[in-house]
Amino acid sequence: MTDAPTADRFATGGPITELRSVRAAAPRLSARQTAIARAGELVEHHTSLLLVGQNGFGKSFAAKRIQGRLELQGRNAVVLGGGDADTTEILESWRSTPSGTVFIVDDGDRLDLASIPSVIEIARASTHAILITIEPLQADVDGTRSDDGTSRLLSIWRGGELTRVDLPVMNGTEAAELIDIASQGEMLDDMSRSTIIRLAHGSPRLVYELTKDALETGGSFYVPRSILSLGDSAMSPRLHDLTLPLLERTDDLGRYSLVMLAKLGPTPYARATRLLGEAPLHDLLRLGLARNDGTSLDRIVAEELHAWSALSDWRRSWRSRQFDVVQRKLITDLVKGFRLTPNENFIIGRFWMNESDEEVLEDVTAEVAAKVLLTAAHVANVAGLASDAHLLATRSSGFQRSLAAALQESRALAMLGDISGARAAIDLPEDVEAAADDHRERLSWEITLGRWERHGPVGRISALSIDSVDAPARSLTDHALLVDNWREGLSGSETAIAAFTAMLDDESAAQSTRLYAAASILAQASPFATAEEAQNTLERGYAVYRQISYHELRPLSHSTRDASAMFFLVAGLVRLEAGFPWAELEQDITVFSERAGTSSGQMSTIDQCVVGILRGAIAIVDGEMERAVADLSVVERLLDSTLPPEVHAFTSVTLALAYTNLGQFDEAGYRRNAFDREIIASSEVLVMFTNMLDFAMLTHLQGAAAGATFLAGIATDERRSASARIYAAHLSRLAGCKATIAGGWIRDIRFTDLTPLPHALVSLLYAEANQDAALAEQAAKGLEVVGATHRASRAYALAEQLHLAQGRPSQAQRAGLHAARLADTGRPSSFRRLPASERMTVAPMPSRAEAPIRPVVDLDDLTKRELEIAQLVAEGLSNQEIANRLFLSVRTVESHVLQARTKLGAPRRRDLGRLVAGSPFTR
Repeated sequence: MTDAPTADRFATGGPITELRSVRAAAPRLSARQTAIARAGELVEHHTSLLLVGQNGFGKSFAAKRIQGRLELQGRNAVVLGGGDADTTEILESWRSTPSGTVFIVDDGDRLDLASIPSVIEIARASTHAILITIEPLQADVDGTRSDDGTSRLLSIWRGGELTRVDLPVMNGTEAAELIDIASQGEMLDDMSRSTIIRLAHGSPRLVYELTKDALETGGSFYVPRSILSLGDSAMSPRLHDLTLPLLERTDDLGRYSLVMLAKLGPTPYARATRLLGEAPLHDLLRLGLARNDGTSLDRIVAEELHAWSALSDWRRSWRSRQFDVVQRKLITDLVKGFRLTPNENFIIGRFWMNESDEEVLEDVTAEVAAKVLLTAAHVANVAGLASDAHLLATRSSGFQRSLAAALQESRALAMLGDISGARAAIDLPEDVEAAADDHRERLSWEITLGRWERHGPVGRISALSIDSVDAPARSLTDHALLVDNWREGLSGSETAIAAFTAMLDDESAAQSTRLYAAASILAQASPFATAEEAQNTLERGYAVYRQISYHELRPLSHSTRDASAMFFLVAGLVRLEAGFPWAELEQDITVFSERAGTSSGQMSTIDQCVVGILRGAIAIVDGEMERAVADLSVVERLLDSTLPPEVHAFTSVTLALAYTNLGQFDEAGYRRNAFDREIIASSEVLVMFTNMLDFAMLTHLQGAAAGATFLAGIATDERRSASARIYAAHLSRLAGCKATIAGGWIRDIRFTDLTPLPHALVSLLYAEANQDAALAEQAAKGLEVVGATHRASRAYALAEQLHLAQGRPSQAQRAGLHAARLADTGRPSSFRRLPASERMTVAPMPSRAEAPIRPVVDLDDLTKRELEIAQLVAEGLSNQEIANRLFLSVRTVESHVLQARTKLGAPRRRDLGRLVAGSPFTR
């Protein structure tokens, strides 16, 4: 082999500009954990406490943790309920208890007044202590509950006899860990997880109950949706019962105010006070049904889950019709010329749907009514409310006919599946009012409709005619050419790439045009580009993307939103395939989600799909196939005809690939048969994913020889991109092909300009072919920087083996420690090379429907750590409990469980436990 590559130049990652803000390192303990620890320390030193936390926010759980801490120290803890009949009697006899006894009283707001003297005595005693839990609703001194035990307890606190500790809500990390515990090994998609965290707002009880509900109901309630669709889907009785305790403390006006605040989205305090009224807003804040959003903008937000429940009740009783305070105030502001947010326009638009034209025109002109209804239709389309969007757009056209209203109506019809109706809606006379942006939007939308109708759009423009277009129509022509060429795919031709490059660099062009240009270059040319060229294109594209203004008062046009989403999707997949650090990509996805949800408080359907596809693709490359299937299945449910066909294609390809790796070939097969070849050919990234899928399918259907032949054809085809050839060679090596043969296929490739991941993979291939331990370590470093920890662990293991064989034990030990650190298996440093028959891992496990449950298995296939975790599964421990016991992350445990299930043919987690428990074989 010649021209052996090095991995050092990628040791610090690529210079891609980060979209995210620099965040400080997370503290070791959360605010909640710190508060519980402080409470425990105070009680240990005989300090009596008032532990304050909202209903359902884990006061009882915190008190139990403190009880356990005391019992470990041999201290006596007496646990009482504030409403128990014998609590007063037990507290009165506190002197008869051993010195150091701590009384823990849960639900202190129910404590009888007769117990108060005993509480004071215990608090003053130096040998005893008392801890009382109470809700912040009761802890707020507002003069409304002056005759109960709560006020007396607060008086004791103010007098200095009790120390008050407020229990903070759970943060996102703690909520995610609790979801893992509650799911007990069942896989829950990331979209549902994020929805649960949002709805629970730090309440441990709600996190637990929402997780159970999502698993029991199949998760349909948790598919991301806009807050504007409150009540659009049915709420389960389980969740409705959870919300009742707080909702029962409000009247109909309070529930109306809660729903309106939820639909308004984050609202400045002064604005919320004006629209809802000071008394209703303060009641919501006092009850915990509304809160500050935690930013410096002093905005108020509603508790969405409770608002959903309130509206669900109303839809059955129609009591909401008696209230219109907020709608009337918004109309008054509109008449005065105030600029309303998109959500406020939506609220007015929905209100006007129940009024006649004459009633609407009593307040505003026809032109103003048309604009409000048009904005409302736009918001409805973004939120996925097709029926509402259709009605609003039609009503807008009734007041003033325009191309913009026709476009909103067309999108709504397409979402409802009526493609011909969508086409007819935008077939308007030339004299209909339209802005230049509307014409651009129409051209882009016609192209999408044309693709769904399987024929070209009207007025398709060829690449050769671009210079003949007169100047006034140039921007529209450029846009139509760009979108058309990108979606049809020009196989990376120099003519197309040159045109796209010129459009990307044209600062006078529309942002959507420039973003589509960047996406086109990345999709078609990035696998053929050098690392520097790929990074340069990404930088230029992100520079345009950062200029997109996600404004609270001005919704993005559909074409701009589609273009930004498609650029982010293609750029993300290119970064994943090229190996620019995956951790940075995950953080940028979070920032993208936050930006995309700025306008209406929730991401649009296309934004949600892009986030789901990228997270699913990351899960695939991380080897978490079940999580990938969970995420991508949600995306599949969100797909509709308003989304570009490319979104459908990316979803189908990645989901089919995940199913293949799980051995579910029927699920993968019918999706593979539905692929659009033109769309696949338009993206080299999609081509490479499809090649991986086809290899697995061929191996399954025709055997390993057919799969190997397929890969050899790709790796030796000099017309293919270097990345595609390298991936094929690497995959063939994993399938058992000799490294010298696989390396020979790609000998002609120049390795000096490769992107990080292909560079590291070819380094690994050369290291094995040449028995070069140092090169294997360099490859492992490159893979670790990328984020491919599983592959990096294998590379370090190879280096360990080569060092041992070549008489370098100290270097072997160092490589072995790195391999164990990344794999987290704790295996010994001696590396056992598997025979070729065992290394042929290209045929995944059988599908769940076909995999037999074997009562007796040989556990020798498992690694030491896999066996250890499988035995703990057999003992009934959850993934979280296993992680805590072995000091691992939950995701590491999930990965080992999946590997063990695959090796033993266990369709489900509980089957793995049954197989291990019933096996007579030991290691």
